[in-house]
Amino acid sequence: MNLIDEIEQFKNIQKLKFTYRFSGRTLNGEKESTAEHTWCMFVVADYLLEKLNQICPGKYNLDKLKIYEMIVYHDLIESETGDVDLDPSASELHKTKAQIEKEAFPIFLDKIPKELRKIYSEKIDEYEKRETIESKFVKLVDVIEAEYQSIFYKYLRKNWSRDFYIQKREKYHDYFPELKFIFFDMLDYLDENNYFNQDNS
Repeated sequence: MNLIDEIEQFKNIQKLKFTYRFSGRTLNGEKESTAEHTWCMFVVADYLLEKLNQICPGKYNLDKLKIYEMIVYHDLIESETGDVDLDPSASELHKTKAQIEKEAFPIFLDKIPKELRKIYSEKIDEYEKRETIESKFVKLVDVIEAEYQSIFYKYLRKNWSRDFYIQKREKYHDYFPELKFIFFDMLDYLDENNYFNQDNS
């Protein structure tokens, strides 16, 4: 395979820059791509790592390289499948999301450069099994990045109930009890500012 053919394969990865989140809904006129979400996760990871270091230094001994590698690849399949919004209005799509991504994975794997296939397979497997402490941390980073983003766009929560929020978010905060105050503070803020069960009329 020549260089141009490899570049053609790389285009399948670069599609992530044009894969939009929130079912294409805009954030005050702007769209956020999955690649932008992924980039911000690196910053959130450092932010949370430092919080853990301040609260319970040395307790978890997290491998930062493993964390960064999982962040890079955790949503890459969306280059092939697109994003599915967590909004309750997309609940039927969410029921099939995992199966769609599972079926798309071998197809997508053949579309990317062979040099990346092994690490991509390994990192996505680790992330999805959620057995290592690093994979649990990356999932929490994923959740918190989305929460810190969407808090500025109240309309993104117009279909959410308080129970739905707790169901979809709290379990990931349980991985690191020292950071669970973030969940409770967010929940209090959303309650106090009427983010749940907004009037859709």
